[in-house]
Amino acid sequence: MPRSGPVPAPAVSLPAHPQRTMSDLPASVRSTLETLDQLLLDACSPHAEAAKTRVPPQAWPELLARAEAHKVSNLVLARWETRTSDLSEDVRARRRRAAAGNLAYAGRLLELISLLEKAGIPALPFKGPVLAETVFGGIPNRSFRDLDLLVPRAELGRACILLIDLGYRPLHDVGLAEYLRITLRGGHHVGLRHQRHGTHVELHWEMAGRYLPVDLDWETVEPFLGGVGFCEREVLTLSPETGLLYLCVHGAKEYWRILDHVVCVAWHLERRPPDWNRVLDLARRWGGERILLTGLGLAAQLFEVTLPKAIAGMITVSPAVRRLVERQSRRIFAEDRLTTLRLDSLPEFLRMHWTQLGDPVHFLRWVARRMTTPAVEDLERAEPPAQVGDDSPKTVFQMADMRAPMQAVRRLVGRRG
Repeated sequence: MPRSGPVPAPAVSLPAHPQRTMSDLPASVRSTLETLDQLLLDACSPHAEAAKTRVPPQAWPELLARAEAHKVSNLVLARWETRTSDLSEDVRARRRRAAAGNLAYAGRLLELISLLEKAGIPALPFKGPVLAETVFGGIPNRSFRDLDLLVPRAELGRACILLIDLGYRPLHDVGLAEYLRITLRGGHHVGLRHQRHGTHVELHWEMAGRYLPVDLDWETVEPFLGGVGFCEREVLTLSPETGLLYLCVHGAKEYWRILDHVVCVAWHLERRPPDWNRVLDLARRWGGERILLTGLGLAAQLFEVTLPKAIAGMITVSPAVRRLVERQSRRIFAEDRLTTLRLDSLPEFLRMHWTQLGDPVHFLRWVARRMTTPAVEDLERAEPPAQVGDDSPKTVFQMADMRAPMQAVRRLVGRRG
């Protein structure tokens, strides 16, 4: 059952077709960035005219390296491959291989959805090829390396067994029963990889890393699902409002470390514009209003996405949101943006998530869960004492949490999700 969220604030009434403005937002940080980062923003912009900026031939190697680091290389090449002759044949060949890989993943996604449907298990594909098709205009146009599927919590074990029968195996050398125990206690997904073709699948019972006060599980999101055409069949997808809020939550819990997090929000705003009253109401009911506004502010700062005047005003009058937008829009291009947070970064890490979540009780609950739930990697390293039976439900947690207290800090700041 989803946990109760905070009492919603009164709704902000927005007209059906609001005046769109940037005048109430902080000045863009684009002018303070070096040339290559500005070129990268132009290449990733949802505005077609921005992608017409010419890239000097000598800049391509470094630009593509930065695009790879930010997981937007497919988008950069898709926007520019038909507009320039400066790309080497090696780069074009890499683009073709990436496109073929994405299409293969799309085919395997449909195979998994059909498998689960035949077993009576509903499944929602999110991110990956469906996001690429519905928001970025084509499956080859977005970089992704796994397939994400949300299934009902009660069906997670059965779904894992179906995939194992198809040739998938858990990513870690841990028994499935133990893996499921960790996931259902404090985690949110099980990772599997196919033995032959290497496809990585994450089966989720909760899709947002349990970052909000309300679990975004099947029961919570089911009322907001609809159908969308994908590879000549219909699959489930999130409504524009739920999809936008999810992308903001995903970026927030990942510390907005890479440009792809903001790119997804900006493109979603342009390609699947939400009903603003609905998305604000949803964000408040689920305890994610500040996270939503931060994501919208970052999209406006970095990609000059225009927002309704009322939304821009909400960002402006919130000191916490303004600080988050200004700090993260600069930090995303810092040299250490992709490194694992060190112990001396712990205060910054905690301050950022404290500000994003805004609810002290939920923040402490989130920190406690991350520190006390063992990562699967902990179980691979741990050797259970002989006198403790496998049937003890506390075995893994005693091993992983009590033997090495510093692992709790590592789990808090060093692992994703």
